[in-house]
Amino acid sequence: MRSTRAMRGLLVAGAATVSLVLTAQTAMAATTIPLAGRGKATVNTGGLHISVCDTHADNWGVRLHYVLQNGTSGTAGDGDGSGGTCGTRDFSSSVAKIQLCAGVSGADTSCYPAEGYLARDSW
Repeated sequence: MRSTRAMRGLLVAGAATVSLVLTAQTAMAATTIPLAGRGKATVNTGGLHISVCDTHADNWGVRLHYVLQNGTSGTAGDGDGSGGTCGTRDFSSSVAKIQLCAGVSGADTSCYPAEGYLARDSW
């Protein structure tokens, strides 16, 4: 009887651990959108978290323009340039479309897509 209870306890603990690991892996799934030679943006699978990274020390800033499912729009950027820390933002509404841009002094000199936004079903 005692070993049966101990075995059940181990099975329950094991199942909880597997569930936790699978949940963490799912939460980390993401799509990365590169901007040739400038930087990248990453949007997690649920569209509730983004990161924007400047990957080159060239005096060009990298920023992501976004529109959420609820209609809210904004811009997120990498505040330290290519210093190694990416800019991040979390949302309560999913990201619906994006445009990744780079340029000097906030100018959108180079963008992907070049005009307009990239819809979520295109990532």
